[in-house]
Amino acid sequence: MIYANRRNRTPVGATPMGVLLSNLSSAYSQELRMRESPSIIPWGELDRTAYLVLNDFSGAFGGLAWSETDVANTNRATLIHHLLEGQYSSPVRIVAFNTAEGWSRDASDEIAAELAQACADRGRTS
Repeated sequence: MIYANRRNRTPVGATPMGVLLSNLSSAYSQELRMRESPSIIPWGELDRTAYLVLNDFSGAFGGLAWSETDVANTNRATLIHHLLEGQYSSPVRIVAFNTAEGWSRDASDEIAAELAQACADRGRTS
């Protein structure tokens, strides 16, 4: 039988990680560090809050679905503009998220309030 560690006769393939690490640390007295490198994730303009609309496509499409949208159209101002133009037939929920910051939330109420204010500013009631 072949042993990974001759001192405690641990067979190859059954070597606990702790044994391997202790063997490595005793074999190398220098400190090992990961070198710092830039992130492989190109956040750029994606490091922002994005908004998606859950729309009720009842009828031909049959129910609730997230509306397909271009990344460039997921910002708050464009969403408000599209809602005011009627580009969503029946929005049910609006979700805001920021993957760079690691959060998501239901933004339906705040967007509804902003839409109501935008309509009031334009002299529209609905």
